[in-house]
Amino acid sequence: VEPDGTVRTVDYTADDHNGFNAVVRRQGHAAHPATAHAVVAAPAYGHGHLLG
Repeated sequence: VEPDGTVRTVDYTADDHNGFNAVVRRQGHAAHPATAHAVVAAPAYGHGHLLG
């Protein structure tokens, strides 16, 4: 099982004439977690700051 939840199956053959041959299949649908966005508050100016 892959990290995204799919299943990877590899069928392979090897011989002296063709060498190594692999057929890779993925089964299932990739499930990606929702991206979390950071919320950053804007700085508050005007209270205790010297302007100018």
